[in-house]
Amino acid sequence: MNKTLEAALIKKYPTLYPSFIARKSNRTTKNCAFECKDGWFSLIDTLSELIVLYSPNVHVQAIKQNNGRLDFQLMDYELKENDFLTGLITMAKSLSEIICEVCGDKGTLFYGDIKTVRCKWHHAPGAHFLNIDFPISLPLQTNHFGVMWHEMIVYLDDQFQMYHDYEESSDIKFTKIAKEKEGLCIEYEGGDKTTEGMLALILAYAKVVDEETGAINITL
Repeated sequence: MNKTLEAALIKKYPTLYPSFIARKSNRTTKNCAFECKDGWFSLIDTLSELIVLYSPNVHVQAIKQNNGRLDFQLMDYELKENDFLTGLITMAKSLSEIICEVCGDKGTLFYGDIKTVRCKWHHAPGAHFLNIDFPISLPLQTNHFGVMWHEMIVYLDDQFQMYHDYEESSDIKFTKIAKEKEGLCIEYEGGDKTTEGMLALILAYAKVVDEETGAINITL
């Protein structure tokens, strides 16, 4: 990530990124880095804001692109905070599969020498589309949403299904998926703190992107 965007995140969330800047004497030197491209800036910004609001004492240990997805590692949080934070990070990692690493528009996961997420404008030479097919259990129609919002909702449903299956959580049932004046609205029954974190990330990110293209609709 370019230094201007890195500096903006560090300035905006100083308690979250203390290890990313090391000070010796009167000079400031890099200690850690955002090891990903600029396109994930708004996703990381959204995730950072939610983390700080929920747990003001937590610190980021590392941020990188790992196997085509966002790898966001935390430390220094309390055990009681783990479930919600896990939900936030899990959903951000999942969403990174459909966010172009270069520009932030809606993208697709490709594989070549390495896995990467790119939009139609930043297709990586020699990379091939990686088809990710998973069952959709949504009981409500979502095809009246823009393409990006629709795909985000599908990814949320997928994460809910996996969490229910692997963690043996309570049944999770969507009761409302709607586009309202305030933005995307999703309600469900069941779940726990982890699913609350997943939903919080989806709703927050929906507020900053165009529902059709995924383009960021806010400025730095």
